[in-house]
Amino acid sequence: MVNYDFFIKKTIAYAENCPIQPYRFGAIITFKDRILCYGSNSYVKTHPDMIFHSNYHNDIHNHNKNFIHAEIQVCNTFENILFGLRNNQKNKIIRKTLLYIANIRKDEKISIAKPCNVCISKIKSIGIKKIIYTILNKDENKINYIVEEI
Repeated sequence: MVNYDFFIKKTIAYAENCPIQPYRFGAIITFKDRILCYGSNSYVKTHPDMIFHSNYHNDIHNHNKNFIHAEIQVCNTFENILFGLRNNQKNKIIRKTLLYIANIRKDEKISIAKPCNVCISKIKSIGIKKIIYTILNKDENKINYIVEEI
């Protein structure tokens, strides 16, 4: 049985270390209860999947920095891990892969981390079927999250 609590806490830790304010998101991909890769929102690099989203976001929020979403970053890393494996090996791994996403607000509270449409498209394109993401916490002693099939 998967220990969602353990891995969502790890994902929250990555989000807490994200340098982008106020968009502190962290993401991890696990396979058989092991973390394969992780990512957070980053200004370090951009990705073609994010061009449309970044342009839209810049227009709405009046800033001109493009950043890569944590989900895109972790999916790209995961694709690099899978590179060179035979399809049957990749499929065995992907079937048991989970993606966790967490969001920490500026006030340090855990908040909703549901992926945007661009990120959902990327997640589906590599075959991940289940995501676990944080939602707004009303009780600070409990971490709330949703497990969703996509």
